[in-house]
Amino acid sequence: MYDNLINTGLYKNLIFEILINIIAPYPFLDNLKYREYVAEFDFNVQYEINDILLFISFARVYLGITFIVYLT
Repeated sequence: MYDNLINTGLYKNLIFEILINIIAPYPFLDNLKYREYVAEFDFNVQYEINDILLFISFARVYLGITFIVYLT
């Protein structure tokens, strides 16, 4: 009855989930590039920022897994 988000410690998980779900491709980041030079191959590598964010956003798969665990 007297439990809340702070005294149960659930705020730590909530902050973690909020930070994971914030990572997503955004329209205002279109055409922004990340460039890196690879000295071993004498080659420039170029990535779009939205592609990198999309790759990282696949970490959200854990939400479906935790939902299935809660159901079982």
